[in-house]
Amino acid sequence: MKKIFFYILATGCLAGFSSCKKFLDVTASNQIKSEDLLSNESGFKDALMGVYIGMGQYNNYGAMQSYIATDILAQQYKPMVNLSIYFQLQAYNYQHQAARKYTDMFWDLYKTIAGINNALTQIDKQQTVFNPINFKVIKGELLALRAFLHFDLLRLYGHENYQGRPDLASFPAIPYITTYGKGVTPQKTYAETFALLLKDIQEATVLLHEDPIYPNTSRPANYYTSVNVDGFYNNRNSRMNYYAVKALEARVYTWMGGTANLQKAAQAAREVIDNGTAKLINSNNSGSTDRSFAAEHIFHLEVYSLALWAGALKSGSAADYNALFVDETAFNTIYELNDPQVGAVDKRQIVQFVQDGNGRTPVKLAAAPGQTSNKFLPVMRVSEMYYIEAEYELVNNREKAIQLLNEVRRSRGILKDIPESATADQVKLELTKEYQKDFSAEGQLFFYYKRNGFDTFRGLPSTIKGDDKLYMLPYPQNELELGNRVQ
Repeated sequence: MKKIFFYILATGCLAGFSSCKKFLDVTASNQIKSEDLLSNESGFKDALMGVYIGMGQYNNYGAMQSYIATDILAQQYKPMVNLSIYFQLQAYNYQHQAARKYTDMFWDLYKTIAGINNALTQIDKQQTVFNPINFKVIKGELLALRAFLHFDLLRLYGHENYQGRPDLASFPAIPYITTYGKGVTPQKTYAETFALLLKDIQEATVLLHEDPIYPNTSRPANYYTSVNVDGFYNNRNSRMNYYAVKALEARVYTWMGGTANLQKAAQAAREVIDNGTAKLINSNNSGSTDRSFAAEHIFHLEVYSLALWAGALKSGSAADYNALFVDETAFNTIYELNDPQVGAVDKRQIVQFVQDGNGRTPVKLAAAPGQTSNKFLPVMRVSEMYYIEAEYELVNNREKAIQLLNEVRRSRGILKDIPESATADQVKLELTKEYQKDFSAEGQLFFYYKRNGFDTFRGLPSTIKGDDKLYMLPYPQNELELGNRVQ
């Protein structure tokens, strides 16, 4: 576990914090004690930044857990030929070595969690070295990140359609690790795991009332001046800010399902919509060069190698077996290009794809012509909050659900509304279409299918059924053997 922490520390040093550099200049790497690093406020800042940098690595959200592996699992791209490095993954042949290369790597998120837990183990002991504002915000972010990463591990390795399978509540879920050490953390039930998730989220929510992004009119104008001399509070949507925690809360309650939980999800989503800084795009906050709709980002990661890594998204030559793109027929179907009032005017298909080679290439993560390279990878966007609220209202107030979906559609330039007379099934279909259109190259569509237990979806071969065998990534073999895990 100490080696894991040092890995997080080393990546955190890349952020350029002077205290981390100074510490490493005078201490050999094999002699560093985390207690020494985490003895002052700067050390905790370094550790926190290391978490974000670790999350942005290629094997994590920087590529695999966003626009590559998880989107491949959602059949977002053309069918692969057997010469492709992704062929076995797209075919859900998880036991094949070529697929295990990708499914096992997500377990590395526990390395990042180890760094978080080490910092949380120390932070209360060191509270006296903090400015009170920084203490609350740093601890709040760490707790929120711990919940965020565990939840994504649950979404990857857990069972499908949890909301429709009450028997799963007593079944073992992923290990939810809250300590720092060498011991093996036993699995808890799904019910216990969700309770731990919500505990971290709720504690983070309270602490992040101190976040500059949280509206508090009682603060004096210079409240953050002294604590932000190093720019620590700039660009809050690049960090796990207060509204990102509320968005996570909305995701978790939606995954849990049931009327009461969906209502709580909708309430959290509405708070983000009403009070958060992320807003649906319009003519004032978005243009033709804003391919990722940055105004909508509740939380994004700054990935400085994004332009290089996103080079996998290309159509190009038919001989490029590893290229990831959408074939023309599928693209026309998804974005409804046959309807001039829907697909032809949808900003998503206009600015987020280019037509070249063999089909349509997603360019959401690439710089627009004349623009410097993009480094922002969206992790949570406000449109998802509209969809989450609409899902709750679909059962309680179908007219309001339709209104919410139409609000997002209009922001994308769509001229034809979903009619008020649409049935619940028709609205559900339109909601699915929105997820398919909105989350290209973001890795969220697979989780939508999994959460709702889709037994089939667009692009899935008729010979494959959407069930636990498809939706549950297998635990790494050494976890099953040495950790005595149950899946």
